[in-house]
Amino acid sequence: MEKYIYDKKDVTDPQDQIPVYIEKFDRMNGYLVVDFSEQEILQKFIKRYDLQYANGDKRSMLEISNLNISNTSHLREGSHYLLPKELLEEGKWMPEPLINNDIRDASPIFAYRLNASQIPSITFGKAIRYTGYYKPNYTGVHISIPFLSQGISIDDKLKIIVRNVGQGNWNEIYIKDNKKIIYDFGASIRYTQTQLDGLIRKYKIDKILYDNSVPLMIISHWDIDHYMMLLSLSDSQIKSIGMILCMDKAISQTAKNVLSTLQKNLGTRLSIISASERESRRSSLKLHLVGSNKGILLFKGTQSSSINKSGLVLGLQTKEACAVLPADHHYSQIEKDVFPHLNKNLTYNMVVPHHCGNAGRISSTLTHFRKNGAAVISVGKNSYHHPFKIIKNQLSTAFSIQQTNISGDITIML
Repeated sequence: MEKYIYDKKDVTDPQDQIPVYIEKFDRMNGYLVVDFSEQEILQKFIKRYDLQYANGDKRSMLEISNLNISNTSHLREGSHYLLPKELLEEGKWMPEPLINNDIRDASPIFAYRLNASQIPSITFGKAIRYTGYYKPNYTGVHISIPFLSQGISIDDKLKIIVRNVGQGNWNEIYIKDNKKIIYDFGASIRYTQTQLDGLIRKYKIDKILYDNSVPLMIISHWDIDHYMMLLSLSDSQIKSIGMILCMDKAISQTAKNVLSTLQKNLGTRLSIISASERESRRSSLKLHLVGSNKGILLFKGTQSSSINKSGLVLGLQTKEACAVLPADHHYSQIEKDVFPHLNKNLTYNMVVPHHCGNAGRISSTLTHFRKNGAAVISVGKNSYHHPFKIIKNQLSTAFSIQQTNISGDITIML
């Protein structure tokens, strides 16, 4: 428990507590997904409540629906809290069916589910600190990416395909119609293994990987909807990827398991990157250019309690157009730190941040470039009411809006 830092006034017996990591939280609909950050805490949870758990099952997330949470609880995604005793003592935790060759219609991430509709108002305490992060193998200013030195230039034609994977992110970049970057490899948190298997078949992942067509994969940050497809890859498939870049802040047990698998199979071809240090506690969050080759620009964020705003951002440009793939970073970060590196006389395209949800205030995004092209929203069934109508309407005054849940896979030509 030494990796968790408590306020001693609030916690009298730390050894009796179950700390969890908030992966997803929707107050309006009473929906909560939590994970454990340490395997020993998961095992303590299982043992204390005598829950079923199969050897070899690496799933660790808990899905809680119909949650009656008090107005005094201020849960924040990406933070740690102690699981309230009401959920532990009054909840009936249902194990998710074990996935095997015969059973695929089950979640690849949830270990247990709880319908909390019969439990009265539940109160979470203050957030607690956690220090058990992965140590990066790269902390420098410039990132050495062999793929970026293979003759890619601003004269090359680029094609971006935003895949239709529900409420998730999966983007492919084609260079000269063949060499490829995958930027984020996620899917909806609600998808079953059957649905992930379907995506593997639909997009011919076996052929793509075994043809060595992915010299570079970038995982922007460790939110499950940005890396979930990695759970469906075999060791041999992972080994066929040329190089993977990812951030070091893998906090949940699910993310740590994936990162451990990547380390085992890729060795030095996995670059685990640390966010840049902030100038001061009050300084704004920045994106720093850390790798480029004229037509491809890679940025990393500064240290933040929010992994959404301290990950990896990809910029692309050719002679005629440019684009930004921002993951969940905010508009202000893109406008201030990425736009100066792009030619403002080009046509600007973007994948809309955070599924067209909360990504801060929109300012020069609408007017900075000579001409605007497509604004693609990667979105699916969700309880957050994405895309937000007010943001979509604002973007529609300057961009051609396209949504994956309406149009399917969407292609942007640069």
